[in-house]
Amino acid sequence: MSVYVSTLLRWSVLQILLVICCMVSDGQAVDVSTALGPIRGFATTMDDGTVLNTFLGVPFAAPPTGNLRFRPPQPHQCWTDVYDATRFGPACLQYPRSATTSVIPYDPSLDDINVSEDCLNLNVYGPQVSGSDPLLPVMLYFHGGAHVAGANKRQDGSLLAQKGVIVVITNYRLGALGFFSTGDSSAPGNYGLLDQLEAMKWVRENIWAFGGSPDRVTIFGESSGAASTSLHLLSPLSRGYFLQAILQSGASTSPWAVLLPEYEPQKYTDELAKQMDCSTQKPPAMSSAAWAPVVDGPGGFLPARPWDLLDQGQFTKVRLMAGCTTDERSGDLANIPGVENGVSRERFIADLADFVERYPRNRDFISDSLLHGYTDYDAINDPITTRDNYVQFLSDYRYVSPLEEVLLGMSAGGVSTYKYSFGYQPIPDRYPAWRGVPHAAELRFLFNMTNRFVDGAPTAADLDMRDTMITMWTNFAKTGDPTPSPIDGVTWQPFTNETRAYLMIDRPLTNGQFLQTRRMELWDNVIRNMAETDTCESGAVASNGNTVSPAVAMVLMSSLLLVVT
Repeated sequence: MSVYVSTLLRWSVLQILLVICCMVSDGQAVDVSTALGPIRGFATTMDDGTVLNTFLGVPFAAPPTGNLRFRPPQPHQCWTDVYDATRFGPACLQYPRSATTSVIPYDPSLDDINVSEDCLNLNVYGPQVSGSDPLLPVMLYFHGGAHVAGANKRQDGSLLAQKGVIVVITNYRLGALGFFSTGDSSAPGNYGLLDQLEAMKWVRENIWAFGGSPDRVTIFGESSGAASTSLHLLSPLSRGYFLQAILQSGASTSPWAVLLPEYEPQKYTDELAKQMDCSTQKPPAMSSAAWAPVVDGPGGFLPARPWDLLDQGQFTKVRLMAGCTTDERSGDLANIPGVENGVSRERFIADLADFVERYPRNRDFISDSLLHGYTDYDAINDPITTRDNYVQFLSDYRYVSPLEEVLLGMSAGGVSTYKYSFGYQPIPDRYPAWRGVPHAAELRFLFNMTNRFVDGAPTAADLDMRDTMITMWTNFAKTGDPTPSPIDGVTWQPFTNETRAYLMIDRPLTNGQFLQTRRMELWDNVIRNMAETDTCESGAVASNGNTVSPAVAMVLMSSLLLVVT
């Protein structure tokens, strides 16, 4: 008998003796016994009469302080007294909101959070169960926040749990404390990802005490949380701890997801060291991109670049659901004067010229390719059309194209995949109409975020969409299929490399194929190849980074013509 099975049986006996899961009134204490010790949460009765148990601020690892700072997380010590899990634990130390609002949407729920280095805690939401009930599927969520902000208190998992799943929402170290790296064994980095892995291990060892099955775990996340989830698909260290995954607006191949070796993570460490010696001066601003996952080599969390692992088929082959909102980066244009009336073509061209400076070579060709790919020649001087194309350009670069790359790679590896595009916009909405459906707009339909609706009051249509979203997400957790039976007469068709099927989540739900495929191929076949092509080939001039060999240019121009015709 395996150690794991033996442990599970031993604790199952204790569960029968110690778990108090009788029907109780709102707020009444609910005690469970875990492998670490007894925990006390509370019960809540939902509108439909479902009784949920909630446990807040449950520690899953030792405090990452002192000698454990900048080190992988360690197991938490056991306790004997009942642990009070009736209030949120502290969030991890993070950037001030003023430093991150240009990167992630402003959320007032982060204004009053308590922060601490001792922050490795999680929240558990689940239906009240008895010892004789079958164990329920588990959904483990990683929050977004550009690797520098966020907290598990932002998301209330009760609405998902109401559908018959156990929901776990975890903290993990952020910013320098989560992703500081010297590029060697002194401080290899990726501590935030290892915290997430430690939370998976906690789920494996303890979730049965809350009525969840350790063998039916779906990991999911949004934005940087989705990128983290995607990286767990690639990491050999995470294998065996989850059954399937959901990616919401983030992927391991997103340009911000991993700080690659060529971008010298060490320089950010050096900059931090300099700042620590300047206590009497205002330190220079540091980009949030300085703190991100890194490639830490063989034996580490991420042994190679994400797309190399994808191309080589080195990923955990589990069912995947993934998608984006229709207007991910509309918020990036919010500070352009008069943006509600559109953006001039001249402004788009100028901003595009600034954008391509990030590429070390072939910039003129890349700029021309992008300008053609995101120009509607039937409305070339229409500012509204130009603005909308500008939004799509930014969205495709940061989210949509990288996610398509992951879907294609995993589908080619034989993985069952589902793709969505979230396009539902409430009327009225807290966002101006021109912004469409921006980044993170879907979260209010999965979690109990009434503050993200106008006047805190979702309409009947909003509530209907919320029920649809939660049903599909929990269906996937339960069965691996978001629509085992049709919803509103629609069955979500799987994504394959041949069909590129997707579900448009709007009213009504609609199936489609080949969503902006030509633009996806522009990024994959032209931009990525051009950025990586050595301009010193025969026939090329490597004087200013803006030229390319005739042979390469012919091949890539053929790809470009397929995009713009």
